[in-house]
Amino acid sequence: MTAVKNEMISRRQYFFFIIQTLIGVGVLTLPFNLHEVAKQDGWISLLIGGVLVQIVLFMMWGLAKRFPDQHLYEYIPTIVGKVVGGLFNAVLILYSLAVAAVILLLFDEMIRTWLLPRTPYWIISLMFIALGIYLVSGNIKVMARLYVFVSVLLPVLVVLLLFAAKDGHWIYLFPIGESGFSSIFDGVYQSSLSLLGYLIVLLLFPYTKGTPKQKLVTISFANGFVVTFYFITVLLSFIYFGTVEMKYVSEPVLYMLKAVEFPIISRIDMFFISIWIVSVATTLCSYLLLASKGMNHVFPKIPYERAVLFIGLALFCIAYFMPKDAEWLNVIDDYVSMAGIWTGVGLPIFLWLVSLVFRKKGQGGTNYENRH
Repeated sequence: MTAVKNEMISRRQYFFFIIQTLIGVGVLTLPFNLHEVAKQDGWISLLIGGVLVQIVLFMMWGLAKRFPDQHLYEYIPTIVGKVVGGLFNAVLILYSLAVAAVILLLFDEMIRTWLLPRTPYWIISLMFIALGIYLVSGNIKVMARLYVFVSVLLPVLVVLLLFAAKDGHWIYLFPIGESGFSSIFDGVYQSSLSLLGYLIVLLLFPYTKGTPKQKLVTISFANGFVVTFYFITVLLSFIYFGTVEMKYVSEPVLYMLKAVEFPIISRIDMFFISIWIVSVATTLCSYLLLASKGMNHVFPKIPYERAVLFIGLALFCIAYFMPKDAEWLNVIDDYVSMAGIWTGVGLPIFLWLVSLVFRKKGQGGTNYENRH
């Protein structure tokens, strides 16, 4: 447990680690995606999705507290056996790598569309992956400190959106419920895809100081923060564009900001993107961490730093050889999102149920708080 002791993070750092993992690419596209299926009632879908995610988080917490001194990759074989556990761990590694690849591809597409249209994809990908490798190769505590530091930018994003939407019309949200329950619940699925990523909760649980109940409070507050942030983004986009215009605007947040000018800053949308890039980078690094920790556990003879380098190289190869047309990216995004429901939600619930039925449990009593 020496490595864990040296990398222990506070609950405050745990909180910011979670929100920086969850808030990323979806900031720009979630309003449009929700409007496609639930129209002006998309904000209702988001709130329902947030409640359902909180229920799933209770189950994840129930799983994690049964193995307080082990992370996800360590206790899976204990619950389902070495063979099946090894298979599950491999699936988690591949899933984390796939999510990182989708984030990188969507980010590349957005940057080329709005900022650097003539810059080759591979250069943008290489810079981002190099940053990720450098950060993830270090200590988890260092990553957590950086995540806390850059989180000060999130309120700036909210302020910019509030200023841009000051001329919005609340009437665009009415009539409430017009899209019908079926469309609203379709929107719940769409909103839940933007809230996936809570596997980081299970990975960092043994690295976080405090009792299980204190950690549950931290996890719940993090979920509340993320849902509130996305809710503000969706609501402001809806009242600014309305139902008619919204269906033609794939990145409503950027188009909303593009129409605003400050005396000093003429292109607020470019300023927003420069801040948004940081959130995308932290999300990418979190998935690199998930994949690298898994690889290091499955192949213990490979040093952690080499595992990070290998994952980064694999990610670059995917980003370089993957077709770049928008239709193909949407297909890949849909498949990875569907896999996220089974892997990021279904698997932890399954493991929790199996651990309860067969009374699988860690020894406990050796975590940070009990040892000090």
